[in-house]
Amino acid sequence: PQADEENFESSPESSNDLAANAGGGADGEAAAGGASASRGGKANQKRKQQANGWEARKAGRRVRKQKMQELLDQKPDENADDPSDVAAIDWVMHNMGDYKLKSADDYQVPPELQVNAETKRQQSIKLAESIQELRMSFNSKFLALRELKCRIVENARRDHQRIQHINEKLGLGKEELNLPLTLDPTEWPEKRLEYTDQELDEFIRGKGAEALVMAASPALGASEEDGASSIGANQDARSNESGPGDSQATNVPIPSLEFDRVSRTSVSENSTTAFEKDMWTTQRKLLVHEKSVILDRSLEAIQAFDSAVYELRKERAHLAADLAAAELRQVLLSRELSLLDDFEAKDQTLSRKLESCRAQKAEVVAEITSCKEKLAAKKSEVEIWQEKDRIIMEEFNFIIGA
Repeated sequence: PQADEENFESSPESSNDLAANAGGGADGEAAAGGASASRGGKANQKRKQQANGWEARKAGRRVRKQKMQELLDQKPDENADDPSDVAAIDWVMHNMGDYKLKSADDYQVPPELQVNAETKRQQSIKLAESIQELRMSFNSKFLALRELKCRIVENARRDHQRIQHINEKLGLGKEELNLPLTLDPTEWPEKRLEYTDQELDEFIRGKGAEALVMAASPALGASEEDGASSIGANQDARSNESGPGDSQATNVPIPSLEFDRVSRTSVSENSTTAFEKDMWTTQRKLLVHEKSVILDRSLEAIQAFDSAVYELRKERAHLAADLAAAELRQVLLSRELSLLDDFEAKDQTLSRKLESCRAQKAEVVAEITSCKEKLAAKKSEVEIWQEKDRIIMEEFNFIIGA
């Protein structure tokens, strides 16, 4: 723009030179005058174009300067705060709560965080209850598995009998199966003091047999022989009293009450007819299928029980870790409780001292108050006597003419 302004300012001088040249050449030829006139018109047109371009640039600078001033007017002060930041800070100050450091002089423990001996004792009791609940829960699961094992063993016994019966039907002989058929009495420690009459008799016979043999005498042997002969005579008499019909009745076979679909017919592997052979083949297939189903069912039950025991074992490992941590926590709580008991005794002693000191302070404050009241009364009396003394001195001075 500066270069344009210089060009524009230099344009009048060029126009004067052209005018002087035009005036000086008025006496010249007409062709030269016409050429200079045409050149002067082109120069004026060029100056007008330059003037229009300069005015446009100047107007653009004024507009840009005005916009810049408006932006500068909108610029906030360097020390001014953003209203959004001020609002956010105000919200935080009203909603963040009171967070004081524990090392601060004005820190006070919140009521919900205050701990004393009674609170610590309640925590210890609740922890002991939680430990007992965990143990009872695990024991209930363990006892449920033990009852399940009893049912599995009972079912295995029935399945074993049924399989042996099927083997007899099929002519396979006795088969050793890997099924749990017995229970370990040590798994029921609560029944160690229970016994039956048969077990008691066996125990008495086992323990007293040696003593009876040691105390046996010839007379006792003779009496036993007499008793045996009398018993034999009585048996002979009962056999003579029974008639021939009774002996025949004892030899009559008692029909079996078992009845199943296999024993409905008398077909066997040694059947001769084609129909009987087909029946036997069908029955054999049914028995084999039944045996496989029984074995699969027993194995599935055993596998399910083993998986349940495995899961319970894993749970026991986690439970043992939790119980160990809880026991350590219980030890810590007991130590904290003992410390709090000691602190509570000291706190009670200090509280009694504080109460006594406060009472003494109240007495001292009351005495000070009474002393201040007396002092104020004495001061008022002194002022009165001072006023009287002044009056007396004035009268004295007036009398003596001082």
